[in-house]
Amino acid sequence: MKTKNAVLTMLIVALCMMVSTRGFAQKEKLEIKIQTSAQCVMCKDRIEGAFAYETGIKNATLDLTTKILTVVYNPNKTDDKKIRLLLNNLGYDADDTKANQTAYDKLPACCKKPDASKKN
Repeated sequence: MKTKNAVLTMLIVALCMMVSTRGFAQKEKLEIKIQTSAQCVMCKDRIEGAFAYETGIKNATLDLTTKILTVVYNPNKTDDKKIRLLLNNLGYDADDTKANQTAYDKLPACCKKPDASKKN
């Protein structure tokens, strides 16, 4: 009888641990939406490709219609400032932060903002 109770107690403890671990894992993901200066499919490929290899980034998807980049990330490994900085260093504006001018200048003509005659 004691063995059955011990096994039952261990199963309940294990189940509780699994449920609590699952809850913590879900909290390790945040989502941020960033308005970008992306213009074309090449921009989309460049941005999504760069974010695919970045530590802490779970997923990055650029909607070209709205120019909004949606990033799902682990806040224990990166943060919204680092994400915006990465986008800036690729040559794109990120919300109110401006693109790195050197990176912007290296973008293909199709990736530059329509008012490219003005300085970034």
